[in-house]
Amino acid sequence: MIVIGAGSAGLGNSGVANTIGLKTLLVEKDENHFGGDCTNFGCVPSKALIHIADHFHGAKKAGSFGLQSSGKADMKKVLAYIHAKQDHIRGEEDADALRAHGQEVLIGEAHFVDPPNH
Repeated sequence: MIVIGAGSAGLGNSGVANTIGLKTLLVEKDENHFGGDCTNFGCVPSKALIHIADHFHGAKKAGSFGLQSSGKADMKKVLAYIHAKQDHIRGEEDADALRAHGQEVLIGEAHFVDPPNH
């Protein structure tokens, strides 16, 4: 089975195909873009930010119980936390990790050689 793109759908489909014993080739044009939009721009960073915001909100509410806080966010630490979560996920779904699970991975742009027959 050949899967084009290592976004969330491509990773899921190639992983299932590999798990059920199909010979699998996953083609991704950018080795730094595994996980697609979810890992790199959407789901992961937004959920990490929501997690941080929840803690900030809890700390703000805890002021009524005596917790003293400056109430200011250190954005470098916020971004470092988000990037750490992305890096953790990337480490589990990059080309080397997938190869270790028996998938063949090719970095490059996929294209069809012949036009489709209608």
